[in-house]
Amino acid sequence: MNRSGYLVIASALVVSALIVGVAMVFASSVGGSNISTEALAFTRTESAIATLATSQGAIQRSVAIAQADPAQHDAILDAASMAVETSQDRLQQLGPDLSPEMAADVDAYFDGAFEVLGLVDRSEFELAAASVAGDLASGYARLVDRLLDRRDAQGATLQSMDDRAATAATATRFVIALAVPLVVGVLALGTYRRRESQRILQEQVESERDLRKSRDDFIANVSHELRTPLTAVFGFAQLLDAGLIESAEERDDLTRLIYGESGELVRMVEDLLTAARLTEGELAYKLESVDVAVEVGDVIEVLSRMGSDIAVLGVEGHVRADRLRFRQIVRNLLSNAARYGGETVVVTGKKDDDVYRLVVADNGDGVQDETVETMFERFSHYEDASLARGGLGLGLSIVRTLLEDMAGTIRYERVDGWSRFVVELPVAIAIRGAVRDESIVAGA
Repeated sequence: MNRSGYLVIASALVVSALIVGVAMVFASSVGGSNISTEALAFTRTESAIATLATSQGAIQRSVAIAQADPAQHDAILDAASMAVETSQDRLQQLGPDLSPEMAADVDAYFDGAFEVLGLVDRSEFELAAASVAGDLASGYARLVDRLLDRRDAQGATLQSMDDRAATAATATRFVIALAVPLVVGVLALGTYRRRESQRILQEQVESERDLRKSRDDFIANVSHELRTPLTAVFGFAQLLDAGLIESAEERDDLTRLIYGESGELVRMVEDLLTAARLTEGELAYKLESVDVAVEVGDVIEVLSRMGSDIAVLGVEGHVRADRLRFRQIVRNLLSNAARYGGETVVVTGKKDDDVYRLVVADNGDGVQDETVETMFERFSHYEDASLARGGLGLGLSIVRTLLEDMAGTIRYERVDGWSRFVVELPVAIAIRGAVRDESIVAGA
């Protein structure tokens, strides 16, 4: 065979290798796209399972808490309704992929869920509890089983697709070893795309795993922290109802303890609702002139009924803030200091040019050094007793976010044996005898 024949054969081999390489690269790219699509469907199913569990837990807690503490009726019912609506949205996102049987189970479960919330709203707690333990529980179990079967099938499909993609990549590398640099370049692009798809998939799986762990830890912590004051309130109320406390002084002490634990429950629920609205970017602020002395005084009056002794040294002045959110900030800081700080808690404030500086200080042991850097992040200080005991790990994070949304700041410092939380907010600016009101939305 002459040289021309060899050149023809070589050219044919190169062209064939190029065609095969391009075909394999195209197949790998399509496979990567299919993997991403299937991974998204898998993630949505996982999210639907997680939010469904949260919804069922929220309904159960709403029945128990609303019955045990009527003062929390509206707040806990709102939280449960939000959880059920979120779960319903997640399941609706599965769309036409749902089988007729699963769609029927979805409709039946949420009809039952909203029926239970309606019973709680009307204070028909026995009917609500019976429904939760009966039809709603069985409907929940049936729906979860269907979703788990769906997730397992998607996982198997995803694994099979990944295996096929890996096999195609191996064949592609073999073709590259025999082809011209052009084929090598084309196949390198395909390999890059496949690896990028695998990386994205791995990140999605790891992110979902971290999300599940954070969710499980948070739910466990919320359940524990809510159970503690609820148990105390229920136990003290039983003692009073049974007439076992004859001393008026002891009855007053128990009443004060019930009041204090109920206040702690209110603070926890308010923090949960605020955190949810901040996460969704749905928290609105009405910025106006806020009298610092009035708001601090009102918070201290409530805490004094719980046995807290807090000194106030000159907090006159006005800041530009949302009145309700400013009070929430003050309540969180003073409650933490009174519960977990030293024996002496002092509040001071003063105006410095166009900034008002409010300081909450106590003479306790302070925050551990390794916690200072992350103390204003969510769930970062469960192990620090000076911050997390009796709380959800949300308080300081919420305080910082609220302040930043209102153009303020907060910092922690340790000075001469005193722990100090320093809040700074803009001073209210008077315009023709009044202070301009302004409405903003969180994150805007």
